[in-house]
Amino acid sequence: MLQQFLTSHSSIQSALPILSDAALKGAILVAIAAAAAYLLRKRSAASRHAAWTAAVIGHLAIPALVLFLPRVEDAGASRGVVDARRGHTGGNACQDSCG
Repeated sequence: MLQQFLTSHSSIQSALPILSDAALKGAILVAIAAAAAYLLRKRSAASRHAAWTAAVIGHLAIPALVLFLPRVEDAGASRGVVDARRGHTGGNACQDSCG
């Protein structure tokens, strides 16, 4: 059912790579905030709160910055999955045409 929905709505299909890229960047941001909070465990609660607040603000900024931040390459591109933003498949075809 989900497959049928995605194939019939091309606008959603073209937005999926952008959304998955933003989700991956958000996960990386949370991991960095968790590491910072762990390193600040013996400091005041305000410093740990500042680390988590920065992560939340970063999450809010990711959709606006998705055009400026570098794209995170996923494993799907090496398996030949179509990249909707570039209009070609990954793997060797990408290396030949992307130069």
